[in-house]
Amino acid sequence: MNNSREEKWKNAYKAFAADPGALQKAPLPAEADAQAEALWAAFQKSRTTENKNRLVVHYVPLVNRIVSRIVPMYTAGTSYEDLVGYGVLGLIDAVDKYAPERNVKFETYAVKRIKGEIIDSMRRQDWAPASLRSRIKQIDKAYEQMEASGLEATDEDVAEYLGLDVRQVRAASEKAYMFNVLHFETLISSTVDGGDTYLDAMPGGDASAHPDKALEKQELKKSIANIINDLPEKEKQIITLYYYEELMLKDIAALLRVTPARVSQIHARALEKIKKGIRGYLEPTK
Repeated sequence: MNNSREEKWKNAYKAFAADPGALQKAPLPAEADAQAEALWAAFQKSRTTENKNRLVVHYVPLVNRIVSRIVPMYTAGTSYEDLVGYGVLGLIDAVDKYAPERNVKFETYAVKRIKGEIIDSMRRQDWAPASLRSRIKQIDKAYEQMEASGLEATDEDVAEYLGLDVRQVRAASEKAYMFNVLHFETLISSTVDGGDTYLDAMPGGDASAHPDKALEKQELKKSIANIINDLPEKEKQIITLYYYEELMLKDIAALLRVTPARVSQIHARALEKIKKGIRGYLEPTK
């Protein structure tokens, strides 16, 4: 990160993410719509820094919700805070560039900007060096072997089986999850979303302006649904609960009576299979 970008990040984080209580607020309630309308009206009338800051503060919980889903288990506080800071930068960019006259809901537009900034920041870092990928494969294989014998393996079981510290197992599982989320989100945004935020968000806009593109996306979505349907039952269940029911991994863990780390590990494995399936669909001759 260059100096100007680092300074911008620090200022954004200090201004909007320094209060831990604010970051843990629930998703924006319906009754907040009236407040949002008033804030937007004030900003459209006078695009001052003060009015913009009020809007950003209002939508900071949206950033936290996105980061919490991308990084559901964070043992290193600075990593989580870094991603929140980058998400806030995406939020600021969304506020600056949002055009209400396009009739796209701000949250729909902002989510892509926020996720894009977070994913770009993750991509700039070395999340999975060769040594880590080797350990992740080793841990995955251990889980599979133990489960094949009828055991519901825990992190402690796998650590003992491999002669590792349990913290090493959990750290590798967390990195595996983040690595797969990063690549999955990147792949989806470059295929299903296509990077055309307003066009994709507008009802019927994409289909009327680009019918071929709309048909391709529809076929790809159908292919993804088939890939998910062919996953092993537990992987399919976790993908469904996470993406369709929008449960957090800790809630899925409680529902399935396993550890959040285990849910994260299964989720990462499922994302890897979906990613390979999408690539197979996009590049069938390779």
